[in-house]
Amino acid sequence: MPNNMYMIPDVFRGKPFFQNQTHFYELQNDTKKTLLQEPFYFDMLSIQQSQHVENLPWDNPEEFVPVLLNVWKQMMLKAKEGFMKRDRSDSQKKSLLKCISLFIVGLHWVNRRSVQTIIVNSMRINTMQFKPVNCEERLQFIVDNPFQYHAFVQLEQLFEELEKSFFKALAMSKL
Repeated sequence: MPNNMYMIPDVFRGKPFFQNQTHFYELQNDTKKTLLQEPFYFDMLSIQQSQHVENLPWDNPEEFVPVLLNVWKQMMLKAKEGFMKRDRSDSQKKSLLKCISLFIVGLHWVNRRSVQTIIVNSMRINTMQFKPVNCEERLQFIVDNPFQYHAFVQLEQLFEELEKSFFKALAMSKL
C-alpha cells in the first residue's frame, strides 16, 4: 500500500530547498529515520494535515531534540568526509542541505515552535528565547552558501551553541 503523498508547502520551497521537488510522502518510520530522510517532515505534515497530529516534536523538545542532535552528528560526519574527499556530487549536496535543514528544525523545536518558513528573515529568530549569538545573520550566510566549507564550519558552530543552550535550559527546567 503506497504512502500518502503531500504537496510541499510553498513556504518550504525556495533556494536552496526543494527546488526540484514538489511532493513528500508520509513516513511510517521512527523519528531518527524520518529526520534522516526528510528533516522538515513533521513541520510540513502539520501544515498539510488539518487534523491534530499527536506528539508533535516542538511540543516535546526534551524528547525529540536529543534525537535530532544525534542525527546531526551522524550527518555531520558524512558531510565532513565529503569535504575531505572534495566530493561535489549530488549526494554530498543533499547531505549538506539536510544538515542545514536539521539546524533550522532544531532551532525551532528547542523554542517550542514548528518551522513555518525556510526564509531566514521571516523566521522571527530574534524573538526566540534559545538561539546562538547572531543566529539570523549566520544562518543567512549558510543558506546563501550551502555548499561552501566555511558555511559548514559556521553550521557546526551554530549547532554546538544550540546544543549547549538546549541542555542548559533542560537542566534549569526552562523548556
